[in-house]
Amino acid sequence: MGCAGALNSGCGRWAPRVPDGTVNATAALALPIPDAALRLRRIEDAQDKVLLLALIAALALHLALFAWLYEQPQPAPQPGLPSEAIAVEILPPSELPRAPSAPAPLQPALPDAIISAPPTAAAPAPAPPAPAPEPEMIRPTTMLSARNLATPGSRQARLALRTLTDDTRIEQLCGLEAMEQVHAWRREFLPDRLVAYAFGEPRAIAGGIAADGAAFRSRSNWYRMRFRCELTPDRARVAAFAFAVSGAVPREDWEEHGLPAVH
Repeated sequence: MGCAGALNSGCGRWAPRVPDGTVNATAALALPIPDAALRLRRIEDAQDKVLLLALIAALALHLALFAWLYEQPQPAPQPGLPSEAIAVEILPPSELPRAPSAPAPLQPALPDAIISAPPTAAAPAPAPPAPAPEPEMIRPTTMLSARNLATPGSRQARLALRTLTDDTRIEQLCGLEAMEQVHAWRREFLPDRLVAYAFGEPRAIAGGIAADGAAFRSRSNWYRMRFRCELTPDRARVAAFAFAVSGAVPREDWEEHGLPAVH
């Protein structure tokens, strides 16, 4: 009988037939193959055995290695090394021993002439920068105070000057001359008051006064000036005058130097 039978030991599997006696190919292909499954299971069992044997061999190898290392002789401790821990004490900086200072290097002997030479004087300190030079004095040739006093509006001033002492008269005439000369020099200045002692007391000179620290007010601002004023022998008129105007006086300095803002 061939493989078309219901069960054939040579074929090793079932081959179902349809009612007409032919083999159902689709059903035959879907049936398991007992021999192949058995062979696959045997292969898997063999692989498991190989892995188990490899694991056992590796474990035995490690145990043999540990046993060999344990039987090796231990190195003897080196002589001279302490076997116990060393106690360490931290000292504060104040208790640390100081290193001995290095000896000063020996200086070569110098000749007597050099040893006996006097020490060199220190270089003098640089001098402070010089102040800005004062503007040159202007020396007008025409005196203006007498012309001002000669006007009809100055009659009361002329009468008051006659009652003053010489020193006061000199100061008043020179102050009037200073304001007139400043206005003639620069028309933008309109002096209405002058203080001859704002930054220093005037000093007496032959026939008049010199005021290096004077100040005049113009358009509600104060300006520094200096002047030199000489009068005629009868102290009635100004004979010679020279002046120089500096910068404006800062407002914060007005009160300190007796410079009123008004009046």
